[in-house]
Amino acid sequence: SFDQGRTWKAISPDLTRDLPQAQNPGGGDVPFSTLKDVSASPLAFGLLYCGADDGRVTMTPDGGATWRDIPTPTPDKWVSRIVASRHEADVVYCAQSGYRDDDWRAYLYRSTDRGRTWTSISGDLPAETINVIREDPVDAKTLYVGTDMGVWASRDAGATWFALAGGIPNLPVHDLAIQAREDELVVATHARSAWALSLKPLRQVTPAVLAGGLAILDAPNVRRSPRWGLENRPRYDATVPDSPKLKATVFAPAKGKAILRLKDKAGKVVKESVVDLEKGWNAAELELRLTAPKPIGVAPTERAKTVEEALADPFAASRATFVPVGEYVLEIEQGGKVVAKSWSLVE
Repeated sequence: SFDQGRTWKAISPDLTRDLPQAQNPGGGDVPFSTLKDVSASPLAFGLLYCGADDGRVTMTPDGGATWRDIPTPTPDKWVSRIVASRHEADVVYCAQSGYRDDDWRAYLYRSTDRGRTWTSISGDLPAETINVIREDPVDAKTLYVGTDMGVWASRDAGATWFALAGGIPNLPVHDLAIQAREDELVVATHARSAWALSLKPLRQVTPAVLAGGLAILDAPNVRRSPRWGLENRPRYDATVPDSPKLKATVFAPAKGKAILRLKDKAGKVVKESVVDLEKGWNAAELELRLTAPKPIGVAPTERAKTVEEALADPFAASRATFVPVGEYVLEIEQGGKVVAKSWSLVE
């Protein structure tokens, strides 16, 4: 359609294999020979790629005047996504799924010649069904995939992958979209929820970081609120309020436990906590509360003798205490390696 859908013109024959229902391994539960995915190149007008749920992959360089088959190395696997590159006109990506045949391997391919030849870029991805692949709008070598267990990213065009385990649970991810202006990755899951993830810290995962391993990518300074420890709560609510937190973005070379600690200028440990890291990108938190509040008793009835006594908090001894305002060093230790970053709590 060239008029916003008012009129339509057919530009292809049936681009599926048109398998009879008897060849459907799902016994009718899963529709086969359906055109699953269409991608138009943003760089070459008329260059279209199509993928079907029976594994057939086709392309046209001229808006449908001619079509040709461009089979991947796994020509019978369900095409979960085909994406024309936004950086190079001849590059195309194809993700395929075998889970309907009890095959959980990761099938992911890249072609640099419009589908004439394909190369696997599944790298070290685990055996998880891939549902979607997206290119980064800034860096052609940065890729994102959504699998049946979460989101993975690569900074080297698919040679190696790491999990974007920034709080996203292990659940099927069916679509990814990138908001280029805000530099955010939006994740749509099978649980019918959406997650937004800032890509700014990920851009700090440079080749040097990948080679070096453990790194604190980001740890924004925190502003001290005068309301800390003075939260209003309903009558008879004895639960301890949430503690303010230091939030850091950490890159880990391997899955495992690590120690996140905060040190003052003299090198004294002010606060530390054990965190569980996944291989790759992680969100880690450290509570800034030092001591929990105590039950508040009856306010003193004695008359204040000085202005200072009159202005003093009569429940000060029962209040929670927090990390003082100042300059600190944030450290993380994993497997004997320690990395540090300066951090501040400001007024």
